[in-house]
Amino acid sequence: MTTNLTTAQIAAMPTSSIAQLSTTVIQGLTSALVAAMSTAQIKALSTGQIAALTSSAAISGLSTADIAALSSAQVAALSSQEVDGLSTADIAALSATQVKAVVSAAIDGLSSSQIAALSTAAIAGISTAEAAALTSDLVSALGTAQVAALTTAQIAALS
Repeated sequence: MTTNLTTAQIAAMPTSSIAQLSTTVIQGLTSALVAAMSTAQIKALSTGQIAALTSSAAISGLSTADIAALSSAQVAALSSQEVDGLSTADIAALSATQVKAVVSAAIDGLSSSQIAALSTAAIAGISTAEAAALTSDLVSALGTAQVAALTTAQIAALS
């Protein structure tokens, strides 16, 4: 079905229709089709649909505004592979609440540049388990303001 949809057709779909797309259809979306979706359409996706955006090509279709508009539940539904596909601008757009929703497996899969792109509020919002999951390379990538934002419990948990 998705191979027959055009970007104009997907852009014209009401959010209620987007919310009804099966995960199979979502899995087949190309980056161009995902990019054609509005932020409101992206926000209408269920956590299951977000998780179904399995290809890095589909994830790359999300704009930084789309990433920033995701709910905590939608962010939590991203796999570590999907999180790895986010640009540093996307990572920087994550709120502290969204970062908190990312599972430890996704946090330790981030690149040094992605970690460096996190805001101090986002770094302060990570759990101690997520701090413990940071590799020594990732800890080295933290800026001084990010380190200053860490709590004593987070610092104690660093690997």
